[in-house]
Amino acid sequence: MSDVVVMRCDSSRDMGIGHLSRCVTLAHCMMRSGLEPRFVSRVLPGDQRALLRQQELSVIDLQTDDADAATLASEANRLGASWILLDPPQLGIDYERAVGRLTGIPLAVIDGQFRTHDCALLLNPNAYATRQNCEATVPGNCVILAGYQYFLLRESFADVVCNERAETPSIVVTLGGADPDNLTLSICQQLARLAMEAIFHVVLGPANPYFENVTAFLAENPDPRFRLHRQPDNFENLLADCTVCVSAGGVTLGEAAFLRKPVIALVIAENQRRTVTFLAHRSAVIAAEPSEVGDAVNTLLHDADRRDALRAAQHGLVDGRGAARVVSALLDAPSDLDDH
Repeated sequence: MSDVVVMRCDSSRDMGIGHLSRCVTLAHCMMRSGLEPRFVSRVLPGDQRALLRQQELSVIDLQTDDADAATLASEANRLGASWILLDPPQLGIDYERAVGRLTGIPLAVIDGQFRTHDCALLLNPNAYATRQNCEATVPGNCVILAGYQYFLLRESFADVVCNERAETPSIVVTLGGADPDNLTLSICQQLARLAMEAIFHVVLGPANPYFENVTAFLAENPDPRFRLHRQPDNFENLLADCTVCVSAGGVTLGEAAFLRKPVIALVIAENQRRTVTFLAHRSAVIAAEPSEVGDAVNTLLHDADRRDALRAAQHGLVDGRGAARVVSALLDAPSDLDDH
């Protein structure tokens, strides 16, 4: 079995960096297990391929006019890959079958939206996923990894210690890598109107096109409670030390669950709705509309019992070993999976 795993993954201003971030987490875990991840990523507006190179991860650029499936298959064959991993899953089943025909290499797909796939391994690392609700979307002999037990937690969270005794409450606002509708600005405006002693950590992702817009608002309305961060290296510490987190319905929800931090969760993209709804139904987060954030923060900061209840509901949801479980499944998969 070859040690090479080819990882087809994209990022952009519109889609954000969630797909790329979780694949980077998985890639680092692969390397610790002796595998060699090789990224293939399309050149897109606001993409974050540079992050891969900064972390010394191998990446092959796909240009706009490249024949995607054929180029991916050619690279996988050239490298003698043992697996091809696809994320984004919206490439579709025809794409998967084309790559399969051209390579004979088993495919692993990361997808949280119950699309139909022709793959040897399906990973749905979302809170609501179960083997039962994924079975109808894949071939009968497909390996299914479903649920928050497979959440791909970044390794930087492993040794974080939470600060539960801060004198001044702090609120982290993070709406993912892109925030295409600039909801961060609206939330800053709501928080600025709150008459409370607090620290507001506003975190903007690397693909966010509105950094100057948010910066201008804070400059024109000076408020010492606000701290603006762009792609901070210490995000896990900001989250660990916060009293409340305001988050989009992406990977930060899993990170907050691992740290057991009270979360006000927003649906800012349709593919986040299932996760937010599931966790809210379990009382593990508070679901809110973007226009309700100010009131929700004010209410939650004054309700210690509700914060404790949220933390209790998060217990055991994410244990930090998801990436290791996925890599073990890749290593342990039967050798005949390419015949799926």
